[in-house]
Amino acid sequence: EIGSVYLANGEHELPNEKERLAGVLTGVWHAHLWQGEKKAVDFYVVKGILDGLFALLGLENRVEYKQAKREHLHPGRTADMLLDGKTIGFIGQLHPNVQKQFDLKETYVFELDLEALLKAEVADIRYTAIPRFPSITRDIALVVDEHVVAGELQKAIIEAGGELLKDVSIFDVYKGDRLPEGKKSIAFSLRYYDPERTLTDEEITNVHEQVIKAVEQQFGATLRG
Repeated sequence: EIGSVYLANGEHELPNEKERLAGVLTGVWHAHLWQGEKKAVDFYVVKGILDGLFALLGLENRVEYKQAKREHLHPGRTADMLLDGKTIGFIGQLHPNVQKQFDLKETYVFELDLEALLKAEVADIRYTAIPRFPSITRDIALVVDEHVVAGELQKAIIEAGGELLKDVSIFDVYKGDRLPEGKKSIAFSLRYYDPERTLTDEEITNVHEQVIKAVEQQFGATLRG
């Protein structure tokens, strides 16, 4: 939904009017409808939708997420969104108490400063040819300490993957009885691609092993069996 928000501007001044883009998501998300896969909406589903918006606007490399605390949102599943270091919105799960009060299932919300997005200077859009060679996707689930931020882990994977690693997305976060106390599992989908040729299994395996080694060294991560 797009609408106006009125912010206080002192006792004797008219409030500032700001355009906001906001959304509420809950229930089941059809991630890959053609494969029949379904999953409950979670933080990373909503983040992925927003990342897609930022990519369309040419801002994907300028937006970062930082863990935050907001009164009516879950203390461990909330983040501010920053564009060039300036806060432009937030994303998070409604606080469990709020969900209980209104008899809601797990519900996620976001709000963005629409004016800040539309005023942001972006580089000229460049078009690329349709890929001639297939990409290869490999999934990994990494067990790390609970305090490890998923975004930092994702950033380390991207840096270690080099030019052949074209995309890294988070598709699952798990905490539960099947893991040691104080640990969580974060699952990533890694897409490898070379525009000039078909990659061999050996090449992909070599890069994939570099990625795993990097997160082991930086975060003490282990592969989830």
